[in-house]
Amino acid sequence: MRVGKIDGYGSMPTQDALNMMKTNPEIVVKQKPQGTEYTLDPRNDIAPFNVLNVRIAMQHAIDIATITSTYYQGYGTPWPASLTENQMGIGGWGDAYPNWPDDVKATYTFDVALSKQMLATAGFPNGFSTDLVLDSNADQGLYQIVQSELKAVGINMSITLKDDPSWQAYVMTGHLHQALAARGQGILGFNFDIFRQFMRFTPGYQSNYIMVNDPVMIKFNNDAIAAQSVAQVQHCFMIATCTLRRTTSRFHWHNRQPSTWSSRGSWAP
Repeated sequence: MRVGKIDGYGSMPTQDALNMMKTNPEIVVKQKPQGTEYTLDPRNDIAPFNVLNVRIAMQHAIDIATITSTYYQGYGTPWPASLTENQMGIGGWGDAYPNWPDDVKATYTFDVALSKQMLATAGFPNGFSTDLVLDSNADQGLYQIVQSELKAVGINMSITLKDDPSWQAYVMTGHLHQALAARGQGILGFNFDIFRQFMRFTPGYQSNYIMVNDPVMIKFNNDAIAAQSVAQVQHCFMIATCTLRRTTSRFHWHNRQPSTWSSRGSWAP
């Protein structure tokens, strides 16, 4: 793009797009409606992440709004994610953050004091140490910010980098990680059909690498499979996404991915 050999590039990582705007101001950046949901995914079956208040406390430690406005320079939406991509709400298959009940939104606020209080109540007054297995294709700068914010509440998170094939084998296939995992696209916010999304939270499926084993989610999956109408499937989906956001099975934030288009060429939607 810099030398004019190509006119457009879709789904460029946000930081790359921002850097390109600095070096080549003639390049136009447009945001796509579909976003990328970055998540920090804990194994729900291993202490301390099997304690709901620990997961909520960690969510309170992450300043989504400031990350969006500073690190991503406004190219993102500081919203926690839905089970599916937020734009799917237009067709009744998404549940965007503005529509969430206030009591649920309250569990996703940035509040360091509350985070420390909840950790103490859960038995961790001095925090704890943990490890993140991070795909090297992920936005490493983002997770370094999260690492710093967790440290402020007493959680010391080391980061172990693995290239993508190694991450897939270690986390997705082997389920060998013992704490946290993350990659370029989180476990939420896909525009897949909801049956594929349900698999991510149902035991026995490889993609359920956060190891959720919840009878309620299993029932939602089974009910959706047995449904006799689209309306019944949608009903299962809406109840399931409500359950997920209340249990805070992962820590997450939303970033709308830019597409970059060179002003030297033209592009028609």
